[in-house]
Amino acid sequence: MHDLQRVRSWVEAGKQVGKSFTFVRNGVTYRSSVAVQKWKDGYKLYVDEIEEEYLQAEVYEREQVIFKCSLSELEVLIKDTTSLTIEQLAPLKGQKLFNPAFD
Repeated sequence: MHDLQRVRSWVEAGKQVGKSFTFVRNGVTYRSSVAVQKWKDGYKLYVDEIEEEYLQAEVYEREQVIFKCSLSELEVLIKDTTSLTIEQLAPLKGQKLFNPAFD
């Protein structure tokens, strides 16, 4: 887990921070991704969830992009709507989890 200030500095520097992981809910295994990136005059949060059974078909149970004006709002939103905290996110190497130009 990273220090909150470190994650904030990555985001403020324009880096996309995120994490892909699996979790089990009601006996069903899901793959999920959570990512944050500074975008124009605010910040975008990307969250997706897909049952492992439907990975090939790309049938997402949840896929959304949320725009907020403050990073603090996103920190609370991540904690309230995912199983992660912002401190668990890190800069992504290679392919990004989402393109902030698209919603």
